[in-house]
Amino acid sequence: MRKIVVICMLVIFTQPVLAKLYKCKDKDGNTAYTDEPCADGKQLKLPPLQTYSPRRISPTTTSRSDSSSKDKKKVDGYESLEISNPANDSVIRDNTGTVDISYKLTPALKTAKSHKFAIVIDGQQLKTKGTTSRIKLSDMDRGTHTIQINVVDDKDKVIISSKPSTFHMKRESILHPKPQAAPK
Repeated sequence: MRKIVVICMLVIFTQPVLAKLYKCKDKDGNTAYTDEPCADGKQLKLPPLQTYSPRRISPTTTSRSDSSSKDKKKVDGYESLEISNPANDSVIRDNTGTVDISYKLTPALKTAKSHKFAIVIDGQQLKTKGTTSRIKLSDMDRGTHTIQINVVDDKDKVIISSKPSTFHMKRESILHPKPQAAPK
């Protein structure tokens, strides 16, 4: 039975590929295109369909410090950079859209070399950079967001990156307010 269904589906879906296209003129002289032959009609030979193959883009969320590797490689003296808050796949319920972000760098940030922390949210690096290991973002839109921390030099070259962390921002909506408690 399955073979019959598959054969029928193949026949149905391959028919448009086998169809021919004709250019015809009607009695008023208007040009019409049809898949059925007509008097004084010409069969059109169409060029092959255009296809698009996107170029492969390497992910921007590459991690240069992999805690699972047995021999940790130091990148410009840094061993690891990890996001400690928010935890990966956590849900944040805050109607102001405030997110507290904290991260841990081993060893400490080398400010003498003009290194700074740069925060990447949803693939976009924030313009502000800092030297503290905590930051508070406000007015985040509801939905799922990905965050990553980079240590950058004075030329914005990424020295080390954390693994990306995903969190879900939940904010109350006027379209879906909380149900009110029953009166006592």
